[in-house]
Amino acid sequence: MKLHADRSTGHMTAYNEAGEVLAVVPFLAVADHTKAVQEGNPTRSPLKPYGDTPTGVWSVRVGTPQLNVKTYGPYAPLILTPVSGEAVVAYKEGHRSGIWVHSGDLNSAGRLRPTYGCIRVHNSTLGLFRELAQAHGPITRLELE
Repeated sequence: MKLHADRSTGHMTAYNEAGEVLAVVPFLAVADHTKAVQEGNPTRSPLKPYGDTPTGVWSVRVGTPQLNVKTYGPYAPLILTPVSGEAVVAYKEGHRSGIWVHSGDLNSAGRLRPTYGCIRVHNSTLGLFRELAQAHGPITRLELE
């Protein structure tokens, strides 16, 4: 599954430690353009901070639930560490770190809202990830294409 050229649609594949595919889910990898411009990244380059989310493979650990439910959603975010692809280049050369998978409120049109460089999913997706982790072991790897 490929990420759309404007990063407005894409699918990520979630794996457990045994390498089993647990889910293929939609996500948004678009950075907030206004914030990217303010932070010196007017093209929203995925290789620079505040840019669109870099593609590649990521290792995953579960973070701590955030108090700001509107921005981060009701579930703990997934904290990502780059393993391969554009994600590693962005980390090493662009000093991109702190990328999470989180949910949060939808925009006024009922769609996922851009982030400051993270991956946004529907609240129900993080709920599904919790259920899958309980049944099949934790999600340890995500692939974004």
